[in-house]
Amino acid sequence: MHTLTKLIATITRGSGAALLVALCVGISACSDDDTPPAPTPTATAQPTSTPTVPPTSTNTPTPTNTAEPTPTATTAHQHDEIEFGSTEPGGGSLNADYNAEHEHLDFDTCLGGDPPDCVGGIAVFSGDAPGYERVDEDMPDDSLYTLVDGTTVSLQIVEIDAGLSLRKDGATADAPGETLLLGTVPELDHTHVEYVVAVPGGTEDWEMKVKVRLRAAGDTYGPSEPVEIVFREAHGD
Repeated sequence: MHTLTKLIATITRGSGAALLVALCVGISACSDDDTPPAPTPTATAQPTSTPTVPPTSTNTPTPTNTAEPTPTATTAHQHDEIEFGSTEPGGGSLNADYNAEHEHLDFDTCLGGDPPDCVGGIAVFSGDAPGYERVDEDMPDDSLYTLVDGTTVSLQIVEIDAGLSLRKDGATADAPGETLLLGTVPELDHTHVEYVVAVPGGTEDWEMKVKVRLRAAGDTYGPSEPVEIVFREAHGD
């Protein structure tokens, strides 16, 4: 009986130990199952290095020298003026002051002739000098005084060579006594007349003359003394 009791006690102690070992193993297993697995690190793709392309050298075009056109030589002609006013303040006669030796007319056209000298035809020359300029202040030393506003001034032919004509605003004067209207003061300040010469083609070193005077409408001013204007071909000198 004693021997049996001892055996049971031994078995009981063995079973308890076995049970304790089993329990520890189970707890350890449970603990391992509840912990989430550590994430597997994923490989991060490294950015691909893009090769840098060196800038292409752009050749700047070399500027070429542009030939400048050679200016055509032209003959410069002095543009003369006939200054006009009155011989006295507010009255007297008109006074025209002009001192040029002669004027040049340029070749304009050829009528019915052969170039370059218009042989067999009529060569036409023209120009607009001298002009007519009203004085805007009194000039006692030159006997030129300003004209009263409202004064209308005309150009009258006294003498003229055949083949020479004067034109303005569509009107033509080519005989003694004929007139051209210049304008009315104060609008009349500076104006021009076209002078036209027609000579047989091929004529060289021609010269034309005209004598003109200025006349004022009304009786405030008397006519000016005649002024002679001489015309020559532009390249005749």
